[in-house]
Amino acid sequence: MQGNQYQKLLDSELEEAQQIRAIKQGWNDVARGKNLRLFSIKYKDNDIKLGKIEGTIPANFEKAGKYYSECFESQKKCRDICDELKCLEVIDANTSVLVFRTKSKFIVSSRDVVSVQ
Repeated sequence: MQGNQYQKLLDSELEEAQQIRAIKQGWNDVARGKNLRLFSIKYKDNDIKLGKIEGTIPANFEKAGKYYSECFESQKKCRDICDELKCLEVIDANTSVLVFRTKSKFIVSSRDVVSVQ
């Protein structure tokens, strides 16, 4: 495959993410905290609901960006359910492919989540 092997997939997922972000009606207010609110909605024919978090966090934007794009071991330590968090591939200066593996808990087996950020 010529060029970036992920570009077509990234473009497709970005388009869907923008469509989801445009959904303004139907979100259920699930939980509220000091700075954040959690919402959920049934999306398409999926069995699992889609969730979103909205709020304002009193943090330095540059430091937060660096933390979420570089400090994987620190993030892992802050998440009890995290078994593994690592960068699979750096696509460009602003885009990476990550894997987040959860620990199994009670009757729920571990999960692998691959994301692009």
